[in-house]
Amino acid sequence: MREVGCKPKYLKVLAFALALPLLAGAEASPAPRVEESRDLVVDGRLAWSQQLPILLAVMSDSCDYCEQLEENFLTPMLISGYYQDRILIRK
Repeated sequence: MREVGCKPKYLKVLAFALALPLLAGAEASPAPRVEESRDLVVDGRLAWSQQLPILLAVMSDSCDYCEQLEENFLTPMLISGYYQDRILIRK
């Protein structure tokens, strides 16, 4: 005779699958922000000591293009981690 209903192991898998989005949201950290340059001399010395080029984005708070540049290019560059030891990114 065939058993009716879900087996316990399937219920565990289903419960885990339903809880995954909640767990992912709890662990998610905010996206990294492009660091503002407070002192170009300090940034220059840091870049020199690490033998890195500097990508300096000159931006304005009231510039829509600047916001798009940061959101669509600079922030993804930071998130990727690929550029971490290759370039010093400042705005």
